[in-house]
Amino acid sequence: MIERVARALWDAQATRPDTWDSLHPSKQAGMRDRASAAIEAMREPTEAMWHEAGQRLRHETTSTTGSLWKALIDAALTEPEAPSPQ
Repeated sequence: MIERVARALWDAQATRPDTWDSLHPSKQAGMRDRASAAIEAMREPTEAMWHEAGQRLRHETTSTTGSLWKALIDAALTEPEAPSPQ
């Protein structure tokens, strides 16, 4: 997963001419560190994620863990950004 997120982060920087496979290994390692931090930040569900989980568990008795996790991530990606602490 870390590699997948690192590649997605690199690809999201559309102004970069280099492809992932052409990057120096140290640059790839740096992107993997960033990806790991991003994944770590998702460890604790947000209120929107908890809400979505509650909705799914109430209405989908055959919900699988995979579909629930995808729904939680979707909720996290669509919720408004919280202001940064000052």
